[in-house]
This record gives sequence, C-alpha cells and structure tokens, in this order.
Amino acid sequence: MNNKLLREELDYDANALESEHEALSKGLNEKQTTIYDSILTSIYEDRGDAIFVYGHGGTGKTYLWQTIISKLRSEGKIVLAVASSGIASLLLPGGRTAHSRFKIPLKIDEFSTCEIKKGTQLAKLLHHTSLILWDEAPMNHRNCFEALDRSLRDILQSDDGNIEQKLFGGKTIVFGGDFRQILPVIIGGTRQDIVNASINNMLIKDSGDGIKDIVSAVYDDIQQNYNDATYIRDRAIITPVNETADEINKYVLSLLPDEDKVYMSSDSICKSTTNADDNDVLIAQDGIYAFGSAESTATACCCCLYRYKLNTIVIDDTGSANFTIFEKSAQDLIRVSAQQLATATNSNRFVLPPVVENVIGQTFVFQVSLETGRFNTSMQSFRVTRIFQSFLSAKVKIEEKDEDDADISGDGAPASPNGTENLIQSSDTDEEEK
Repeated sequence: MNNKLLREELDYDANALESEHEALSKGLNEKQTTIYDSILTSIYEDRGDAIFVYGHGGTGKTYLWQTIISKLRSEGKIVLAVASSGIASLLLPGGRTAHSRFKIPLKIDEFSTCEIKKGTQLAKLLHHTSLILWDEAPMNHRNCFEALDRSLRDILQSDDGNIEQKLFGGKTIVFGGDFRQILPVIIGGTRQDIVNASINNMLIKDSGDGIKDIVSAVYDDIQQNYNDATYIRDRAIITPVNETADEINKYVLSLLPDEDKVYMSSDSICKSTTNADDNDVLIAQDGIYAFGSAESTATACCCCLYRYKLNTIVIDDTGSANFTIFEKSAQDLIRVSAQQLATATNSNRFVLPPVVENVIGQTFVFQVSLETGRFNTSMQSFRVTRIFQSFLSAKVKIEEKDEDDADISGDGAPASPNGTENLIQSSDTDEEEK
C-alpha cells in the first residue's frame, strides 16, 4: 500500500482491539449505550449523521470514545480521532489535533476551506473513513467546522453525485464537549462575539429538501387520501409567514394526480337588485381593499394581491424547454409589477400587453435549477432562480456571490423566451444548479 496515511490507520492489532472492546463495552451505562448504538447504526446504515455528545467533565465521554474506536478499528474500519487541543488529543487512541489532521488554516473566516487537494493521500484517507470523532469541539471557532464541511463535500464528490447535498460529505461525524468549559477565544471580543463564534451558530449549507421532508412526514400518503376529508382535517403544517405557506401549498398540489385549476378572485361588489349609479363611487376598489387592513378585527378580508405566473418557452440549437417563472423572477423579466401588468390592457384578458410582447425575441441569461420529484410528469421541470440582462452581467453577479458557484450555461450562451440557453444535464439532486 503506497498511501502512508491509510497504512497507519489500518495498522492496528484487530485481536487486541476486539478484546479491549469486549472489556470496555461491559462498563457502559444506559446513556452511554444509547449513544454508542446510535453512532454505530449511523455508520453501518451509511446515514452520515452529525451527532453532538454533550457532557461535563467526568461523565465518561473519553471512555465512550475509546469503546467506539476499539469496536470499529477491530473490524478494519478507519476512525479519525481528533481534538481541539493537543492535550485532549493525547487521550484519544491514535488522536491528533483537528488542525493538523484536516489542514485547517490558522487564519480562518467564513469562506475558508481546508487545504486538502483531490487525489492526495489525505483525500483518499477521507474517502475510506467510516467515522470522524472530534473531542472538545466547543473550543474551536465555528468557521473550522464550516471549512471542514465545505472541503468534505468537495473532495468526496466522486463517491456520490449527490454528495454536495449531504452534511460533511455524507460522513458520520461525532462532536463531543462541554459548553461550560473553554469556548472559542476571541481576542478583544465581547460576550456576543464569543457566542457567535460557537459551534452552536455554525452556518452549514442546507442539506436535503426541507419542504419535501416535512410534507412526506405530515402527508405521507396524500396521493391516495387527498379526497378523504378526515385525512385532510387531521393534518396541518403551520408556518410563520405566508410565503412559506404558498411554497408548501404549491408542492403539495404538485403531488396530487388531478389537474389543478386556477380560480380568479373578484375585487368588485355584487350587483344590487335596485339600480344605483353611484355604487362604484360609494364602494370603490380601494374601499374593498381596506377591509383587509383591519388586522385586529375578526371580520377582516384578505386583500386581493396580484401574483406573477409566467409560462415561457426557451429555445436554443439543441431544443426547447418549458419554464414557469414566478413572482420576482417574472417581474425582473417583464420589468413591470404584476399590478401594472394586470391593468395594462384595461382588463381585457384576451389581449397580450405590449410590455410582454416586447420581451419576445430578446436575449436573456437564465440561472435555473432542475426540479426532481416535485411534479408527476415525464418531462423535466426547471425553476428559474435568477434572470440576467446579458452574459457579462451574469458573470459579474456570479463572481460577486458569496454563496456556492452556479453555472449559467455550458458555453456562456444566453437564453430567452425565443432564443438561447444550453441546459446542462447533471446528477440526480433535488436542486442542482445548472
């Protein structure tokens, strides 16, 4: 074996470790056994859980680490045992400091990554690692954990095309420590600075599809029971803002086998049985909207809000694709608000407003996401996440982004409702940037 790091982690006496584990496992208490079983289950089922074991000094964390390490290494599995300080790492079998093991920069910020290159011996070691165990984690700045998360998602991509959506690259990682002991040291920092630097506040990229997960948990078999009033009545998802409720409702509707229908609301009063020429003056449109402003009354009516739903066809040399553009993205494309568009043709819904006609044939750059599992159709569905006026503006905006890079198109070709974009087929992720 040419990889020195792999050779070191596999060069353990399996028989001696098995005997050690047998003796240690008998001394585990009930809580330690529960944690022990949870960690091993995550590893054996390849779940890639991130687990934090919290306990003050003397509760047996180190004893638990030794039991888990001896168990896995006796089975030929690789465990990377690290700690936030050199003294703490000496208590772990084969332990090292986290900075030396993962090459974490000494000067670190929210954009940092570990200095691990693909194809190196350390990268290959991480590919074969079954468990990362990080003791005294609260001592490190949260940016250290964020850097490790970014690096693992990057260097482990060849293992799984969906790896970028998995926490810490899909590796099971166990943190341990006591928040009543030393927290990250911030020179000249206030109490708030120290709290913000804690592992509690680490900003980890979203993993998975939150809406899909919560809908699956609440409405697990809605496709078979959506006509059952009792089934619907007994279930609900509560959200703090209407925007989230709308997004959840759209996803739930996409799961239903029936075709959806749009019912237009009315912002005028019912006709009176007697002729009254001044009805429109007595109860004007603004007066109807005012009913919705009385938030403190139980009889308040919801205001009639205009919302964009723009269906477009994007065509390039390779073919065409249907895009449905909502809300802000549609407004960025048309460059007028939904309210202005609704009144542009004097309520004649059979006439295409000139402002929309002007868009046809123009060139734009679309940033899109591939939506998988959201619609019950055989066609691929795309969600427009951003619209640019030119490829140059798109390039500048993407370079300025402080989030993950996103490819706009394969060769920089622009896209528009009547002309251009190369849609790049990628891996089967719930939301893969194109």
